[in-house]
Amino acid sequence: LMTVLGGVANPVAGLGMLVSSLFIPYLRNQKRREADQIRKKEYEQRLEEETKEEEKRRQLYTQYLDKLDRELDELNQKQTQQLLKFNPRPDHEAEKLLSDKSALWNRRPEHSDFLDIRLGTGNLPVKANINFPDEAYLGEEDPMRESLRIVQEKERLLKGVPIMLQLSRFYSVGVSGAPNLTESMIARMMLQLSMHIGYDDLKICILGKLPAALRR
Repeated sequence: LMTVLGGVANPVAGLGMLVSSLFIPYLRNQKRREADQIRKKEYEQRLEEETKEEEKRRQLYTQYLDKLDRELDELNQKQTQQLLKFNPRPDHEAEKLLSDKSALWNRRPEHSDFLDIRLGTGNLPVKANINFPDEAYLGEEDPMRESLRIVQEKERLLKGVPIMLQLSRFYSVGVSGAPNLTESMIARMMLQLSMHIGYDDLKICILGKLPAALRR
């Protein structure tokens, strides 16, 4: 533990070497621990920032999907209202014409609905070109995929709306079923045609027995 200086033992130098051999490793370990703590703190900060970014991404994507879903629901409601407004029940339309003749013969050959008639009511799909977000931007395990799937697969139906027949698309149309039902259907079809289209643009010729509904 002591060095020899000029043939004489030097206890001070030996003590210095002892202190150095003990203290230097301690300093190295202390610096290593401090560096590890800094790296750990930096990692925790990055992890916290990434977590916040992911939460923000999910929140914004959820808001976007909610907005898209509301817009599609509004489109559904708007199309339903339009179909009901422009294609009322024939008997209601006839009653209205008794007091307001402005809607009589309001369809012309150049109109897209010239020979359209209402058969009844039912459910129809929404008419819309729906562009959903590209799934390629979502990872395979991304929880937002499920949220997108729910919006994509949600039933988009116009419920209880008029079902229309475009006579202009067919050369001939047949009606089959029980006589009372078929006669009633033919009577409603002829009633609509006579209300919507003037005699200059449409001629109706009946061959056979006149439906009971039209004889009244």
